[in-house]
Amino acid sequence: MSTGTTSPKALESSRLSTASPTSRAITVLALASTVLVILGAMPSRNRTNFFSWDVLLLSGFAALLLGLAATASSRTRFETMLERLARRGSLSGIEGLKIRMEKLTQQWTLWVALFLSSLVLLAFVGVMISQPKLAIQRFGLCLFETAWAYVAGHRIGRLLVYGFLGWQLEPAGASIQVFPGHVDGAAGLKPLGSFCLRQALTLAIPAAFLAVWSFLIPAWPDIAVRTRYMVWVHPYLGLLGLALLLEILAFVLPMLWFHREMGNQKQRLLAEADEVSRQIRTLSDQLAVTQSHEDREALKEELSFKTSRFQEIESMPTWPVDVPLVRRFAFTNAPLVLPVVAEVFGLHEEWIKVMEQVLDKSTS
Repeated sequence: MSTGTTSPKALESSRLSTASPTSRAITVLALASTVLVILGAMPSRNRTNFFSWDVLLLSGFAALLLGLAATASSRTRFETMLERLARRGSLSGIEGLKIRMEKLTQQWTLWVALFLSSLVLLAFVGVMISQPKLAIQRFGLCLFETAWAYVAGHRIGRLLVYGFLGWQLEPAGASIQVFPGHVDGAAGLKPLGSFCLRQALTLAIPAAFLAVWSFLIPAWPDIAVRTRYMVWVHPYLGLLGLALLLEILAFVLPMLWFHREMGNQKQRLLAEADEVSRQIRTLSDQLAVTQSHEDREALKEELSFKTSRFQEIESMPTWPVDVPLVRRFAFTNAPLVLPVVAEVFGLHEEWIKVMEQVLDKSTS
């Protein structure tokens, strides 16, 4: 017998929230995997030499755990962002929007997880084909990393689905409202821009790992480890390009719809600005001929208000970000693009050759 009632929306939301791998299962899997990774990275001899350990494996798994920790509260941060916009009066209809977005998330995260795990599997297959003698040794690691790529794909899929927020507003019965001159510098929508930046910085974790190791591998001092790593240099550069693309999409894609809608609302507000400009001219003419001190002060106050309103509309941004947010995104990603640029212009190959010569001389 039921002793209370629960709304259909709450029941549906609860059901959807349990569809993805639970945090407890991931925690247990992470602890067990950490032990396996440490044992797998441990060299059979010379264990006191840091460079003889499989640091690539250790750092890669650490980056994975860091990314999973950073995305553990993605849904909470997303819904908090929607609630902040609602409290500002910038977004209406958020309850239906939350449910719709969670439905889409559960539909699409599976496909993203399968896609990402397939990419990792194909990368391993390519490496194993290029070095068939080591294929059996890499088979266990292949299964291990493919499985974790599937888990990570669920989290990345959620980030990507949130990128289509704007396109889901109308089907969910939600809408936005911009406010010229809002103190946040983004017409009242800065929480959205901050959320998108957080999502992009989370995706920068794997990009940073790939970028750093694309330069470290050719410079690794231990020749046996370096030889084993070298086969990953070009696959890592390809995955780096994909990671950067996903990061850009996570930052820019969610804002495209809002940019268009903000632009449309600004166009409608410009009609008001034009009318205000006419009123400003009339007030200026009246101020020039008015003799009464009280009347002049009243005209000045009204003229100041009208001028401020005109300037707020004219200067209203059409992107839900302010300049500091854009600057942070650019500064964070500039170093990560360097390996890709170096590869395009052949500089990365030169780096590999130089390091081979230097390290060969040091060991001869």
